Amino acid sequence: MKTVCVIGLGQFGEHLAISLSKLGTHVIAIDNDQEKVNKIADNVAHAYVADAKDKEILETLVPKDVDACVVSLGEQIEPSILCSLHLKNIGIKKIIVKAISDDHAAILRALGVHEVVFPERDMAEKTAKNLIERNMADILTLTEEYSIKDIEPLNEFIGKTLIELDLRNRYKIYVIAIKDKHNPENIIILPYGDTKIQPNHILTVVGKDEDISNIVTRKSEEIEP
Repeated sequence: MKTVCVIGLGQFGEHLAISLSKLGTHVIAIDNDQEKVNKIADNVAHAYVADAKDKEILETLVPKDVDACVVSLGEQIEPSILCSLHLKNIGIKKIIVKAISDDHAAILRALGVHEVVFPERDMAEKTAKNLIERNMADILTLTEEYSIKDIEPLNEFIGKTLIELDLRNRYKIYVIAIKDKHNPENIIILPYGDTKIQPNHILTVVGKDEDISNIVTRKSEEIEP
């Protein structure tokens, strides 16, 4: 069984610790906030209230043979840097640190931490990539009524610009991306109004489910012999 120490129990640290524990990892959770520690105590192997800036405390609570330490100490850079430095000096073999800025990340890398992560940025980039690259009709449900979906253009769209089509007023949809169905890497993000719709285009649109479905239904009727 792997052992991972999670230092800092904000939203990222808390969810990471619980997720690791559910996956069978022996988790040691540390934070200086008693309430946060109490909240997670039943979900991890060990939970401690401690100051992660104190090297002696870290030496006591973090086993030297731990598989990894993840540091997520909120929006203050100094505690994160000090904790990372102490873990490095203790000899922890893998140190992963959440950074809050590029300067913070540069300092952490200079200290020799093994990996720097930007959870919010990384998730945003991953979500954006999935939205553009997934070849699915239903990409993302925004609410019970609204979704982001990929649709094929109606025949009447072909050869016309987005301004000419006036899809926002005529069909109650917004085009946020245009892809080439023969070359998925050819993508136009937030296309300009003078972008002309071609037969090989796939439109990524936002709108009410019923409005999008009306277009999909009309497209199906066009395709049927």
